[in-house]
Parts: sequence; C-alpha cells; structure tokens
Amino acid sequence: MKRLITVGVTCIVSILLMALPAGALTLSAGPVAWYAWWNPAFKDGLTTMRVNMFGIPFVYPSYNTKFTMEPAPLYGPMLSISQGNWTVSSVFTTGRYHAKAQGVFMTMGIPPVMVFRTDNNIRKHDLDTAVNYSLTDFMKLYFGFKYQRYGFTFRYQGPGLVSNQELTFNGYSSGIGLAFTVPVTGNFYLLSTVSGIYMIIDVQHDTMTYFSPPYNQYVPSQGRGLVHCLGGNILLSMAYHIEPIATTLSAGIRYQYIHFFEASESEVKNITRSGRDQFYGIFVSAVYSLDL
Repeated sequence: MKRLITVGVTCIVSILLMALPAGALTLSAGPVAWYAWWNPAFKDGLTTMRVNMFGIPFVYPSYNTKFTMEPAPLYGPMLSISQGNWTVSSVFTTGRYHAKAQGVFMTMGIPPVMVFRTDNNIRKHDLDTAVNYSLTDFMKLYFGFKYQRYGFTFRYQGPGLVSNQELTFNGYSSGIGLAFTVPVTGNFYLLSTVSGIYMIIDVQHDTMTYFSPPYNQYVPSQGRGLVHCLGGNILLSMAYHIEPIATTLSAGIRYQYIHFFEASESEVKNITRSGRDQFYGIFVSAVYSLDL
C-alpha cells in the first residue's frame, strides 16, 4: 500500500511538472499534521439494525447503543512545485483512529436478542493533489483531486450466532476552491482556503456469519456499492516565514464536511445512513522552499 501511494504521488507530480511552463522553479517540501476529530457517516449504520420485511424497511428496537471514537493525529509529507503563476502540490496524511461501539437489538425472531460490539483501529489514508493558479498577489484558484481509504471489522453476537463484517471505503473526488494570503505584519500572514468537492465512495462489505450447533454452519455474504457525495473544506491559519532558512511555519484550524446523498446498493445505504461525515481539528506544517 505504501509503495503504491509513493508511486502514485511520483507519477502525478511528474506528469503535472511536465505540464508547467518553462522557467525557474521553486520546490517546497515539509511535514504536515493535524489533530482531528471524526464524526463518521457509518456511525448510525453500525448502531442500528435494519431489514426489509415484505419490501418495507424495518428497524429493530434497540437499547444501550453507544458509539465512541477518540480524536487522533494525522501526519505525512507535502510537496509542491511552482513556476510563475502556477503551483502543483500534493499532500499525503495517514493516521489511526480507535473506535468502539456496542448495544443490544431485539430482533423478534431467532435469536430474539443480538448483542453487537466492536473495539478496533481504523487506519485512514488521504492523498490531496491540486493545481493552483495565482489570480492576484492575494488570491489563487485551484483544482484538485482527493483519494481517501479506510476500513475495519465489525462484530455482531447473539445466542447461537456470531457475525463479522469487514468494511472497506475507497473515495475518489474532484474539487475546486480559492486560497487567500493576507499580509498581517512583517513576516506574518493570514492564510485561508475554501473549496467544494464531489466524491464517489466505493464501499465493500464482506460478512461471515457462524451458526452454532445444531446448525454448525458458516454463511458468507458479500456486497459492493457506490455512494455519491458532495462536500467542502475550510482552512484558516496563521503563517510565519523565517527568511534565513527559507522556511514557513503555519498553524490553524481545518473543517471538512461530506454529505452522502445516494447509494447504489441497499446494504451500503444502511451502512452510511447518517448521511454526513465530518472532520475538524488543528492543523500545523513546516515547509522549506528552494529556488531551482
């Protein structure tokens, strides 16, 4: 996975670099990180059991349902190449979230009670690549591509039954936005970006259910569906440029919202039924620039 991401970033930057006009180049690179809270779209889907009875959606009664996810750091490298009014940038971040969920369903069937619980890590990867064009000294227009991936295993358990469901999310999006740079005083600058994105998420679910004796049977179930999403990002930060070492330090806040509005498969629709995915937190970076 890491090798694939490295090759992908290298190819994207190489292709876009060839598309830049000829002339002097500025190369910028450095670490980025943010400490973020995540309110995921799958939260309600994992703490609610829905079935179709005679073609009519039905929600099992439940109680003592609980879902928690602690904030976590995401970190990685950034690289940008500039020439004249054009800039090509790519940022990769990764992090691990710890999620817990539990509750009880009254199924009114066999078994009559289902206990569900999960306690695992969710590894999340994000790759953002953008092409920027300077409209003025203070404003840039940019077009971007975003890839994100995360997955985990969820467990249901009841009398005579255990069911494990593996979920994988792969998101692909394009977006457009504006970036603003406002001089404050000396080498201090106020930075702000706002963008809108359209995303398609490929959701795969692989379930294995075990029925204990006298059935003693494993029943597999697989499925896959696409979810169409709209969303946006807002970032506001303060930057300080250290001229002797050609390095810019910045810190600020970032918020991302994605709305899930259509799914192509019923189980995927149930998983993402809350319809909204939110990220928000504190963002920091240190970027070194070199004129080539």
